[in-house]
Order: sequence, then C-alpha cells, then structure tokens
Amino acid sequence: MIVGLLVRALYLFQIRDVPFIRLHVVDAAAYDEWARRIAHGDWLGSEIFYQAPLYPYFLAMLKLLLGDGQFGVRIVQILLGAAACGLIALAARGWALVIGASRRDAAHVGLIAGLLLAAYAPAVFFDALIQKSVLDGVIGAALLWCAASAWRRPGAGALISAGMLAGLLALSRETALLLLPVLLALALVRCTGSATRCAFGMAMVLCGAAMVLLPVAVRNAAVGGEFALTTSQAGPNFFIGNNPDASGAYKPLRPGRGDPRFERTDATELAEAALGRKLTPGEVSGYWLARGRAFAAEQPLRWLALTAWKAHLTFHGQEIPDAEDIYYYAEHSSLLRVLLLSGGFGLIVALAALCVVLLRPQWRSLWVLVAFVIALAAGTIVFYVFARYRHPLSAPLIVLAALGIRELVRRIGSAGGVGSVGGHRGVGGLRTAATALIIAALVAVWFNVPLSGEFSRTRLLAGTYSNAAAALSSARQPAEALRHYARALDLDPQQAEIRVNYALALGRAQRPEEALRELTTAARQDPKDVRAAWLLGTLLAERGQVEQAVRELHRAIGLDPASLPARVNLANVELRRGGFAAAAEQLRAANAAHPQDIPTAMQLAWLLATCAEEAVRDPATALAIIDGVLAQTGDDARVLDARAAALAGLGRFEEADAAAGRAAALATAARDAALAEAISARRAIYREGRAFVEVRR
Repeated sequence: MIVGLLVRALYLFQIRDVPFIRLHVVDAAAYDEWARRIAHGDWLGSEIFYQAPLYPYFLAMLKLLLGDGQFGVRIVQILLGAAACGLIALAARGWALVIGASRRDAAHVGLIAGLLLAAYAPAVFFDALIQKSVLDGVIGAALLWCAASAWRRPGAGALISAGMLAGLLALSRETALLLLPVLLALALVRCTGSATRCAFGMAMVLCGAAMVLLPVAVRNAAVGGEFALTTSQAGPNFFIGNNPDASGAYKPLRPGRGDPRFERTDATELAEAALGRKLTPGEVSGYWLARGRAFAAEQPLRWLALTAWKAHLTFHGQEIPDAEDIYYYAEHSSLLRVLLLSGGFGLIVALAALCVVLLRPQWRSLWVLVAFVIALAAGTIVFYVFARYRHPLSAPLIVLAALGIRELVRRIGSAGGVGSVGGHRGVGGLRTAATALIIAALVAVWFNVPLSGEFSRTRLLAGTYSNAAAALSSARQPAEALRHYARALDLDPQQAEIRVNYALALGRAQRPEEALRELTTAARQDPKDVRAAWLLGTLLAERGQVEQAVRELHRAIGLDPASLPARVNLANVELRRGGFAAAAEQLRAANAAHPQDIPTAMQLAWLLATCAEEAVRDPATALAIIDGVLAQTGDDARVLDARAAALAGLGRFEEADAAAGRAAALATAARDAALAEAISARRAIYREGRAFVEVRR
C-alpha cells in the first residue's frame, strides 16, 4: 500500500499542469456535472439511469465533504488506489492458500501482486482521473479477496459480501453482472453436503447482490416507470459494437456527437424516428439490441470476425483511450513513461498465461479466477473496447500473474523442489517452466504488436490533443487551444474531425481564411463528415458565396436528413435570398426531427405567422406550434409576441392585442426596451385590424 501511495502521489504531482486536471472533458465533464446536481439536492433524479450511477454519487459525497476543488478528489482516489494494492495482496494470498501454498509462499504471492498493482501504469493513470475506473479497481480487488475467503470458508458472511461487492461493481461497470453466475457456481461447488446447503449458499450470493441492486431498480421504476436493474444503455452500446460499420472502437450513433450529453438523446430520437412513435427507455434499448442482433444473424461470419478482433483488442497491451490518453499523460510524467516501459496490460496477460500453464493441474481451484477473466472480458468484447472498460480485468489477471511468478521462481530456484506452489518436482517441472516461459513470451509478443489504422497509438494520441484543445478553447485559452490542435494535426493530419474542430477554433480567433481552408480540407478528407459539410456551408454563406453554401448544406442534409444545424442554416440562407418556401420546408423538416428544440420551433412559427409570401403564410399551424412551446416555457415575451402575430393572421385581433400587451409588459419587466418597443409597434397594427407581415428583402 505504501509503495502504491508513493507512486501515485509522485505521479499526481508530475501531472499537476496537465489541462485535464482543471478542465473536464467528455465523461469526466458529465460525471462532474451529475455530481454537482446530486450535491445540490437532486439525489433521486428524474429518469432511469443511462450511465452507471455509483461514481457520480461517490463524487457528490466528496464534493460535499471537500468542496469543489479538483485535487481533493484526486487525493482521495489515489488513497483508494493504494488501498486496492493492499486488497489485491490479500486476494492473491487467499488464492495461493486455496491452491495449497504454504503461508510463507502465500505471503510472497500477496507481496508480488501488491507490488505489481502498485507499479501497474494503467492503474496509476486511472486512479488520478475523474473516472469510475478507480472504483472498478478497489471494488474488484475486494471482490477477489471475498471470493477467495468464500472458497476457503463458504459461510453466509463471505458469500453475502461477495454478492454485495459484485452488485457494487455492476453499479460502476454494468457488465460486472456477468460475475454473478461465477459466484453462484462457486457457492454451488463449495457448499457441499446437501442440496439445501447448496441452495442456501447461492441464495446468500443473490441476497448480497439484491441488497445493492434492488434499491436502484426500485428507484428506476419509481422515476421512469420501467424495470431496469442498473441502466438503460445496453442496447445502444451493443449496436455500436455490433453493426456493419463497427470496428471494435466507439463510434457515436450520430457522427461528431460522442459527448455523453448527446448519447441518450441521439439513441432515443433515432429509435423513435425509425419506429414512428414515442418510446420508453426500455423500448429504445430493445430497438438497438434488435438491430445489433439482426446484424449478427444476417452476417454471421462478419460478426464472428468482428468479435474475434474485439477479443484481440481486449487483451492487447495498448491502452485504447476514449477522451484522455495514457500516452498523452506520459508526455507530462517521467514516472508514467518508466512504468509503461516496464510493462502494462500486455505484461500481466503474459504472466497470467504463465500461471495457467504452470498451475494447470490446479484448475479445480483456479477455475474461479479464470472464470472472472472470461466473464469480464466477455463484458467488453460484446460491446466495444476502451482501456477503462477492460480495466476490471486487471485484478484477476494480476492475481494469476503473481501466482505464476512465484511458481516460476520456486521451480527455477529449487529445481522443482518441495514447497513450490504447484508441488511439482524434478526435471519435468523445469521442462514445464521452460514451456510456460515460451508460451508467455509468445503471448507477450502477440498482444504487443503495434496496432495500426484507427487504433494506431499516434492517431489516438492526436485525438486526446484535440480533446485538450477543445477544453482549452471552452476555457477561453485560444492560443493554447490552437497549439494543441496544431500538435494533433502534426500527429495525424488525416483526421477530418480534428481539422473541423481546429477550424472552429480558428473562426473564434477571427481567422476566417484559415478556418475555410481547414474546413475545405476536412470535407475533402472525409466526404461523409456531416459536421464538416454544414460548417463549410455556413462559413461560405457568411462570406457571400451563396450557391456554394447551398450545395454544401444540401450535401450535409443528404448525409444526415435529421441534421438540425444543416437544415436551420440552410433555411437562414434561403431567407436571406428571399426563398421563403424553401426556408419553410427546411424548418418544418428540422422541427419534425427535433420537436423539442424550441428555437427551431419558434423560427418556423414566426415565419408561418408573418411571412410576406402568402403561399407560405400559415398562421393556424404557427399558433399550434406556439401553444406547444408555451406549454413548455410558460409566459415568455418572444413566444407571446409570436402568438399575437399568429392570432392576428387568423383575424382574432382582440386576442392578438391582449397577447401583445402581455408580451410588451414582460419585455419591459425584463428591461428589454428594444423588444418592448417592437411589440408595441406590432400591437398598434393589430388594433387597426391588420395582421403583421414581416417585410424581408
């Protein structure tokens, strides 16, 4: 524990100036925002959990205790990471005793496991992130310890504790539910003597899990009206990992919208658009599950090849990031660089293979550890691969690695003498040790061959530089943001998405010529990038290149008919050149695809209520849209102003006068003199018995 704490403390000191320490991105930003809501009193929430809830509630408790500072949270987390080192030592010691090791040898195995985790680069990295991986590590280590205790003494306390820890792990990493069958099998095997005792042991495991999971399921049912044991995101995640375009990596359902803020919305809107009706969270998940299963059924060979590739990625030594890359942090920490050079996930996979070969006669006892590895790996393979998704695998692999190292040392040191963990002697034992080393070396080579294409380390590192640049740009540090974007493109100039983000930053820095050049290049590099297309169209329109702008915006809509910015921006271009009918068509389509988007609804309603072109004007539809908006917003000056215009268009001038009066009063109360004056001018028109028609050039 002390070594683990010292290593993590030094690492935290070295990364103190990394932008992500003070600026949260993607999942870290989502967790921080969620934790803030909880800390401010929103303990229950209003929807079925879409993301695993344990870490945000943990983070909220720390905010209440320590305030909103970032280092306080990270210090608590490295303390938990150090505790995980102690727990993994206890777990490894317990499993060594399970397979018949002496107490001395078991203590050595525990020490090896603790030191492995203390210096394990991914754990050091994850423990300092605002990510739930820190909980995966400490809970996973505690679960392995309890499982070893339950094997040795399968009493109610150990079995209930194991079930509770599996439940807690599932509230951090939902796929940990796959560990429950392993624990039930453990109870079945160890609670021998009678069927009643076996049933009792299994019931204790389920009881422990239920104590943790049932309150969450009840909460989900209370706020969402549906049963969900943990979360409702299994379906979308399954489809992302199992579709004709899947590669084993995460790809958002809508390109360019990989932020957790969009995940639930996009999954719901796309499913509802496909089925033509409103859906519950469970129905949304079911829709995406069905699509993923359909791909597997229709293209089984392709699906099997994809699954095999994801299995390879799951056990590969390279850490595949989502938003924050371990190799980016290594550029800021000499300690992390050294730890990565000394071996990471690929090393513990090889050492675990060493154990499996050396201790294969002990499979009757070691099958639980192997089953933990298989279950946790399956939970990653079935979806898609991130380093933090597979991180729970580290705990059982490290225990197996420690057992393998100790057995190898014993065999070599005593020529297979008495006292080895596996109990093998003589030349045969050394021959087995040599075979095991060869197999471990082959595994190490196989799972450390550099990945290429979208999984190349350089490409992924470029993505993290881009994420840091986006955070710096949001924090109004444009010079540093542009430097990070330039570095990202130096690393990988072929990533159109990074180039688009760079163009946005250049635009904010008042460098439109460079922004146009980057967007043009991005659109050429990836003709299917919707965001590049509509941003290019928008910038061209701002520069007066209307025909080119219209072509690009239509191309964006062709790529994604539900693209809100593409349709709204095209509508604005059409309005500027007097194409009222074309503008109305785009706004109607945008409103149909995004009925909850109030600005789009109001722009459409205003056009229909006040358009100078009679064929476009439709005040009845405008009034219906406005009344729907009012139901969401309550009295609002601009909404009531639009309602007054629609009422006047229908000839209901007294109602229009009253609505305009209320709108003017609200604008005056809000100290918006310009709006109040404009509304009063329109009100005078209504009092004359005329509708307001907006004159546009």
